[in-house]
Amino acid sequence: MPAAATDWSIGKAARLCAATGRELKAGDVCHSALREGPDGFTRLDYGEESWAGVPRDTLFSYWKTRIPDASRPHRRPTIDTEALYALFHDLAASGNPSRACLQGVVALLLTRRRVFRLDGISRRPPEEGGDLLRLHDRRNNRGAEAPVPGDDPQAVARAEEELRALLEM
Repeated sequence: MPAAATDWSIGKAARLCAATGRELKAGDVCHSALREGPDGFTRLDYGEESWAGVPRDTLFSYWKTRIPDASRPHRRPTIDTEALYALFHDLAASGNPSRACLQGVVALLLTRRRVFRLDGISRRPPEEGGDLLRLHDRRNNRGAEAPVPGDDPQAVARAEEELRALLEM
């Protein structure tokens, strides 16, 4: 896969509501969203009061979070399981092969958090998209699949960087 096919980055939270321009302060509820455009993803953050008016069908993915307190000491970042779960399903629905490695990394993180159970690997030739993780989604008691992240360490590193940028780690 060419490097350009997976090179994209998401900015950190702007701490400004995309709809009103109001400053989002520490402790405020924030709805973060990804909108896909010709140049990649754009991150948009909305205050609680503005979120109801945002058309969800124009967004690739979105999640609810709180603005962290910058004065508190930095600790090891926590990963929001709900955001990961939503991102996994949004990546699966997109069907975009350039995001296959990212979807596989997210699936493995959800497996580690016991949201998914790994049931095995389905072997497929590369021309058919490569091997798939066979998963059991414990939340809805259904099967799921995700691409095996692959044996290309650079692709996996890019997927990890993309995930860090998406989740602001």
